[in-house]
Amino acid sequence: MCRRVADIAAAVAPRRWGGALAPWLVAVGVVAGQPQRQTLLQQPLVAATVEERTLERWLEERELLAPLAWLLESVHARAAEEDREAVARKLASVYAAQLDRVRDEALRRRVEESARRLLSSASGPAARELRLTLLRARYSGAERMAERWLMALEDEQARAAAVESLRAVAAELADEALQANRRIASLSKQEEALSGEQARRASALIAEEQRRRSLASYLGGWAQTYVALLTGSHAAAEQGLTLLEQVLFGGQAPPGEKDPVEDFDVGLLRFEHVARAAVAAALCRAELGDAAGADRWFETLDRAEATPASVRQQLVARRLLALATLRRWSEFTRLLSQTKTLRPAQARLAAALSLREATRSRDPAVRVAARRAVERLARMGLLEHALDLAQRFQSDALAEQGFVGLYAKAARLFRQAQEQRRSDPDAAKTHARTAATLAERALALPDVPKTLRYAAATLAASAWNMAARTDEERAVAAELFEQAYHVAPDDQARGEALWGAIAALALGGDVQKRSALIERFLAAFPTHRRYGAVALEASRLAGGDPVAAAERLLRTPLTDERVAEARARAAALLFDAQRGASPHARAAIVKRYLEVATGLLAVDLPQVARGDAAAAQRVLARAQRILEAATTVSPVDVAAAQRAFEAVEMAARTGLVDVAAAQDELDERRVRMLLARGELDDAAALAQTLRRRSPDSIWAVSATWLVARKAAARWRRVSSAMRSDDAQRIAEEAAQRARALLRAATPLLEEPTRHGAEEEALAPVAAAAAEAAFFLWRRDSEDSALLEQAWRTNERVMALLPREKEALRRRGKLAMARGDAAAALEAWRTLSAALPQDDEVWFEARLGVVEALERLDGARARTVLAQHLAMHPELGPPSLRSRFEAAAKRLGLAVQTEGRPGAAASGARTPAGAQR
Repeated sequence: MCRRVADIAAAVAPRRWGGALAPWLVAVGVVAGQPQRQTLLQQPLVAATVEERTLERWLEERELLAPLAWLLESVHARAAEEDREAVARKLASVYAAQLDRVRDEALRRRVEESARRLLSSASGPAARELRLTLLRARYSGAERMAERWLMALEDEQARAAAVESLRAVAAELADEALQANRRIASLSKQEEALSGEQARRASALIAEEQRRRSLASYLGGWAQTYVALLTGSHAAAEQGLTLLEQVLFGGQAPPGEKDPVEDFDVGLLRFEHVARAAVAAALCRAELGDAAGADRWFETLDRAEATPASVRQQLVARRLLALATLRRWSEFTRLLSQTKTLRPAQARLAAALSLREATRSRDPAVRVAARRAVERLARMGLLEHALDLAQRFQSDALAEQGFVGLYAKAARLFRQAQEQRRSDPDAAKTHARTAATLAERALALPDVPKTLRYAAATLAASAWNMAARTDEERAVAAELFEQAYHVAPDDQARGEALWGAIAALALGGDVQKRSALIERFLAAFPTHRRYGAVALEASRLAGGDPVAAAERLLRTPLTDERVAEARARAAALLFDAQRGASPHARAAIVKRYLEVATGLLAVDLPQVARGDAAAAQRVLARAQRILEAATTVSPVDVAAAQRAFEAVEMAARTGLVDVAAAQDELDERRVRMLLARGELDDAAALAQTLRRRSPDSIWAVSATWLVARKAAARWRRVSSAMRSDDAQRIAEEAAQRARALLRAATPLLEEPTRHGAEEEALAPVAAAAAEAAFFLWRRDSEDSALLEQAWRTNERVMALLPREKEALRRRGKLAMARGDAAAALEAWRTLSAALPQDDEVWFEARLGVVEALERLDGARARTVLAQHLAMHPELGPPSLRSRFEAAAKRLGLAVQTEGRPGAAASGARTPAGAQR
């Protein structure tokens, strides 16, 4: 008999059935152990056309099961008779994969209905194979739900659904096993009468039916095992044991009078499905109250060298399950203590099994088992699972006697406090205070591992922080957070604890300590998720360096949830810092600010495009700041200013913001940008528009001054060039710049009060404008309008600077041109009185006095000139001698020509402005 069993097992083994009892849950990191299915990609393509085969491959590669099923259903509906079986096989595998993955009950029913329709259209061996494939998929989903219930991850409704599904599947699998057994018997009789090739073909058919019987018995046995475990049904355990022994003993029932384990070939345990069937048999024995039978199966599996490692890893969990079923709680606790290494799923299962029983039994042994199991789970670092189980079962076995009991009650009270925080603040503080006390008691227990100490200290600190009414209580919370910091399991947890201490002191307490904690955090945890929040707190501390605070904020990781807030705060700090910085330091701060602010602008613009009004407001406000910084620094950052203007224009086009209130400011900033780009005419035109729209606006005044100063600077450059270069060559350019300067300066000169023109600020612009106007008149001295413009402009300078040398010179010349000899005489006398007699301009002033007196009083003019000739026989610099000689001739005075010292002897130099 054993040889017959080995042959069947060997034939079945390549199918790699994983037994049931391995759907360990993803929630606790355990891998399911369902029978491995042949992957879809390993099966041949079955679609008819080239296009369908291409689509079939594409859907398979992406595991898009629903559209793949629709495609194969279409192909199956029109396939030829000889091709339908291949299509049906593949379609069944797709349905099985869907059933294995689907979690939605309505979708599961639709897939099952499709599978039933497929089965109704199939016949023969193909139909039987399809039926087994689909039954295996249905079993898989029910098994997963059963395992989750055993581990207290599902509720009673899920248990009932799993039981219903498992019973239905078990009945169909039992029928499949029975039908296979009948076919085996029929084929065996036929095989006896056959020989040669026909006999070999019959033998192959028998082996295939034996495989199907073994698979149906295996899955059916496990299904009944789960029904027994979930309901306590002895009938299900007996039916499951019958099916499982079909697998263990090759379809032949073991002798009734003997222990079945004694007649079992342990060598068969090398086949994984056989080993798993033995595990299920042990569980069925336990459910039937046969403790000895269950123990013998487990001992056989444990001692046999052939037992696969994957099954051996499950033995502790399955022994615990069997002991719980038998209610042997002392042995349960002993096995739990003796097992040095528990997997997370095993620890969760042990705690769930014992707590479930503790809720309905007063047996002290089960209460001890429950406490030990839950404490073990917590000490493994799975505190969340321990708390989840404590919450689910609410057993008094955990009532304030151990760490989990204390911690669970503290956590429950703290949750209540959080829920009541708004509706009933006083009750919330009372609950939080009690939670803090319980958590501190848990923290004070001996031999508490670091991970649990961290959890307890964090809970106690959080509760005290909520309950705190005084600075002293906040200090207690901060101290507990620091305790958590020292026992935290990793950097992430240490950072959280330190952040908690910082937050606890935010509303009061030791400011210096809080500052020290902030500095420690920023230095130790640059990549922590709380870095941005701590950097923001640091930026609000008084007395710090705003630029350094901004740089800390800018180190906030991009993954930080508050990175946007941190960067916005950094931009604000840099903007304020650049306003108060020295000119030397300001340029670097502005550069850094513009880097940050333009980046924030780029983040907001896509939101503006999507219609976000708040983002549009941020864009306008940030663009105004960018423009202020970019256009008031030297040199102007034209690129940043241009980006800001483009952002404003985009926001305005959406209609989400009204820029009318900011239009004057924006125009003034644009004037600055245009001037930086050298576009003086455009800047002047925009400034003029701004003056017309808002004549009294500070932005209009600023724009006017900016244009006037820029025009004055340009004029001075060309004026200087005319003295050193070919004046004729650049005269036209000089004229253009002179006219531009006069246009720009006229508003300031005509309405100085409106433009806030202080004398000190206006004088340089007025002087440049007067020089420009004089230059234009000298180019066209016949133009009376130019003469009057030059006179008015120069008079404004005289009002500001009554003794300025060049203004007096221009006044004397312009007055003579206007026929106002008295004004000219006054100007020349004032100038000559202010200059030493060896100054070149002094000679020009004396000549001007003579020429003005000549028009007013000829005799006096003759006397003055005679005195000059007597004192200065050389007359003056060479450039003025001809004019002196002409004046002497007109006034009838003789001029000494012989022996008169030359220009070199006179010591006088031609004045730089004598020719003007």
